[in-house]
Amino acid sequence: MPRFPGLLSAGLLAALLSACAPPSAAPGTFPGSPGETLATVNGKQVTRPMYDTVLRAVPDQVRKELEKLGPSGPLMDSLIAGELLYQEALTQKLDQDPAVLQDVAMASRSALSEALVRKIVAERATDARVQAWYDEHKVQFSRPQIHLSHIMLADEATARDVRKEIDGDGDFAAIARARSRDTASGAKGGEIGWLETSQLAPPVRSLVENAEAGSVIGPIQLGPAWHIFKVSDVRREKPLEDVRSEIVAQLEQEIRQEYLNELKAKAVIVEAGKEPTGPATLEVPAPAATPAPAATPAPAATPAPPAGPPTPPTGTPAP
Repeated sequence: MPRFPGLLSAGLLAALLSACAPPSAAPGTFPGSPGETLATVNGKQVTRPMYDTVLRAVPDQVRKELEKLGPSGPLMDSLIAGELLYQEALTQKLDQDPAVLQDVAMASRSALSEALVRKIVAERATDARVQAWYDEHKVQFSRPQIHLSHIMLADEATARDVRKEIDGDGDFAAIARARSRDTASGAKGGEIGWLETSQLAPPVRSLVENAEAGSVIGPIQLGPAWHIFKVSDVRREKPLEDVRSEIVAQLEQEIRQEYLNELKAKAVIVEAGKEPTGPATLEVPAPAATPAPAATPAPAATPAPPAGPPTPPTGTPAP
């Protein structure tokens, strides 16, 4: 079984689980139907949607190997480990820690951003664009290759007899199935597949690198065994279908930057201490002026008191 050390850290699992939580749900809660249960941990389900979510985050090459294994092996081990840590985090009430909630919020934003990029890449990495990129960069795919088959035999005498049989119009594939000691390739008519000539051991490379399609070479001794090789086909560069995923990975970076530039061109961005950037038609509104306080009315004037003693009212006798 293939080993994938360090495939998924608990931190990555936690981020992935958190990213799937809607704003109103507890961090790590998966929306929708729980789906098929693959395992339980302390009575809690580890489900197919959880497995598929983590699988999508794994690099392509590793994902292909994991898909062959199905929901078992190192990925399942990582999911179970992540579930144990997640449950303990809830027990310790880390889901109520403000700093952790900030991390969860950022993980959710990141997941949405990456989902948008994947959507845009899927829309823009068209067959025509992939083909154009391949044509423009064909020199980097100029790797001479041969499609090779072989028959492995125990000794030189047997190998020479088999070579005579092939030269006498014997069917190479049928002879490989019947006589090759390499049972794995023998079952496929001796087929090894496409190989870059630079990958071959020097004795073989020197014999086959300039061979034409249909050539039979050998017998040649490699280690304790003897081999007869057949060059079924040759090509001077890797075909598009073999490097499509490599090209899409390159295009992803181009498309990401292209799309980001489009978004920036439509946005008004204001950084503290810097001038705003953005289209001229969009202006950052100036802050509203603070109204001046209303004038306070002056108090009414107090009448001055009369000078001297008050005048007695008319008709009042003087004392």
